[in-house]
Amino acid sequence: MGIAMMFFEKIQNNISHYTSNRSLTDRVWAILSYMGFLCLIPLIFFKDHDYVQFHARQGFVIFFIYILGSFSTILPGIGPVILLVSVWVSMILSIIGIVSVILGQSWRIPVVYTLACKI
Repeated sequence: MGIAMMFFEKIQNNISHYTSNRSLTDRVWAILSYMGFLCLIPLIFFKDHDYVQFHARQGFVIFFIYILGSFSTILPGIGPVILLVSVWVSMILSIIGIVSVILGQSWRIPVVYTLACKI
């Protein structure tokens, strides 16, 4: 974890004029929220951190989109296409979320945010 912390400190120093006053720990956990099943860790263990919870909920919705797409493979013909689309959508939305965290913001990703509010 030491290398990751150094990496995030370097990013923080390079874009400090774009960021708000979020702690480095909160940012690391918020970034992990957009990395598949890892969203469950901050979702469960960081209930008192609103910033982390915001990103963990959005990350969970994105992960759920991927899971639904993977179940589509049982459909003959169109299943692999749905899987491919869900993988691409999940990757793009995760990148958007990670960029949001790096900038110290809380972007409300359309549709994802609406679903995340219901969690």
